[in-house]
Amino acid sequence: MSNQESIILPMLREIRGLLHAHGEMLQELRARVSHLEHQGATSFAKMDRVEDRLDRIERRLEIVEPGFSEGDQPTPR
Repeated sequence: MSNQESIILPMLREIRGLLHAHGEMLQELRARVSHLEHQGATSFAKMDRVEDRLDRIERRLEIVEPGFSEGDQPTPR
């Protein structure tokens, strides 16, 4: 083994180890982002259900005018 090889090979091994470590960190980050995306989607679905329930309650209590659509503001009574 030449002097250059003895200097370069340990450096290449270190780089390989760093790449492996970064790959593992990237996998962990992907898993965490996926989990956060799932939580966000679940939260939005829950908010949609709550909004639907609130709309039904408001209609039953006649708090909103008939034909009230999303985005419109109800008139105070």
